[in-house]
Amino acid sequence: MAQQQAAEYRDRVTTDDGFKGEVQSVSVLRQLVKVIVTLENDEKEIREYKVSQLKFRPKRRRDKGNVNDAELKALEAMDRKEGKSSL
Repeated sequence: MAQQQAAEYRDRVTTDDGFKGEVQSVSVLRQLVKVIVTLENDEKEIREYKVSQLKFRPKRRRDKGNVNDAELKALEAMDRKEGKSSL
């Protein structure tokens, strides 16, 4: 696609005409994206946009449970204490 960031299914985008929506489908060859936009009266409508007309919101990465060193060592010790699984 023309932009560095390509649209993916369910990505959140903002259109150049001010609507916010969710990607429904992507046509890579045509560089078109179908977006489910929410209108002012809370109606949803599918509109087709060129990739250049969209601003992509970066996906938030989930915190994978940062564990500090002391907790990690305690967990490893518990793991060693319990031994191997019998399965």
